[in-house]
Amino acid sequence: MGKKTILIITLLCILLSIKAQQLNTLFLMNKSIESNSENPSKRLYCKYLIGTPALSALHFDVGSTLSYRNIISKTGDLRLDNISNNTFARNTISTNINIQLLSIGYKLNRKNDLFFSVSDKVYGRFTYPKDFVEFGINGNKKFIGETLDLKNLSARAAYYREYSFGIARTINKKLDLGMKLKILFGKASFKSNIKELSLYTDPNSYALTAKSNIELFTSMPITVITDTEGKLSDIKTDNFNAYKFIMNTANKGIAIDIGGKYAFNKKITFTASIIDFGFIKWSSDANKFSQQLDYNITGNTYSTTSGTIIDSLRNSVKPIPSKSNFTTWLPTRTNFAIEYKYSDNIYISALSRTEILHNTFIPSFTIGASYSPNYKFSSIITWSYINNSFLNIGIGASYQLGITRFLFVTDNALAAIWPELMRGTSVRFGINFAFGCPKIKKKKVDCGCDLPIYTAKRR
Repeated sequence: MGKKTILIITLLCILLSIKAQQLNTLFLMNKSIESNSENPSKRLYCKYLIGTPALSALHFDVGSTLSYRNIISKTGDLRLDNISNNTFARNTISTNINIQLLSIGYKLNRKNDLFFSVSDKVYGRFTYPKDFVEFGINGNKKFIGETLDLKNLSARAAYYREYSFGIARTINKKLDLGMKLKILFGKASFKSNIKELSLYTDPNSYALTAKSNIELFTSMPITVITDTEGKLSDIKTDNFNAYKFIMNTANKGIAIDIGGKYAFNKKITFTASIIDFGFIKWSSDANKFSQQLDYNITGNTYSTTSGTIIDSLRNSVKPIPSKSNFTTWLPTRTNFAIEYKYSDNIYISALSRTEILHNTFIPSFTIGASYSPNYKFSSIITWSYINNSFLNIGIGASYQLGITRFLFVTDNALAAIWPELMRGTSVRFGINFAFGCPKIKKKKVDCGCDLPIYTAKRR
């Protein structure tokens, strides 16, 4: 394994891994019932809201620490120095996929709405320090006489099914509150626990000392093969059964969403929520792979490539597998927003969002302007600071035609125009059916003009 191979692996980690870009724009569409997924206090307008199976909410977000243009120049050259200059002390790249299989909303009475949904969700997180990229590109030459510390490397991923039971309640004229209880069943998971991972280069002899104390936890349908010393020899998937995998209920978990909306006065409204605060306990096909290493490599040059170092360690790295249950926490999101009613149909809003996972905090900020004449139509345009980038222009719209509701929202519409400059985007699409909706009363407004203007008012 040479330097080119290690460089390719490093670039793939940056380019092909995908960074979380949850839909900030959707949270600010609080005149649209679909925003209930981001704030469970959002009330129904209609008596029933039925989701189209597997199409009521399709969510996918993609991004990276670097844009394509950060890595490849216009002439097609690889920009190695630029790659290092555009990474941060601590970087997180990740993905989120959400497919809602079933959803039902029911207006119980004037004060209470009930919700139920079933969703398949996938998330992945990879956290790495800037030195990881430096080592992958330039080897150890920057760390002569120093210790390269990579214990902040972290990888987590999970696929699980979520059964959500929710209620939204009007407390009084100013306050709405909501909560969802989520029962979780894990299907597959991967989790790293790096207690030590370091490399020291002697400034005189250039001898290398590598130390590691790593635990990797997995829950997936694999067969682990060991050698006579009890060390990992092979992993097989010969006995994989797709039906048993998808319907597995052995890995149980629980989570909650809570949210609220408070009308400070006729013009200003505050909204806040905590989403996906919970965990899964993994016991089905649960394995732990342990690796402890204290290894010396003879150095004879000023700089040793990362490929040479890994080739030297390859035969020494043989994890010891064992059966072990473990627990993973979900990526939790906190949201706080303020909305100003500029006119009857136009609203100005701002959102502060933070994602929390494994002691890592990922902040983002969004401001938006929305137009919502009635419950049947809502549109918004936003600007966001996400993924350490200011170049995020979002759009969103929900529209009800008859009983059919359509939703489309993205945090970065510019990705469709200049994909090479973007660090990512997120998209959500949905089709739902609404029944028992109130009729829209038309109220004549005296505007001092020749033609009357009509505004929609909920009965």
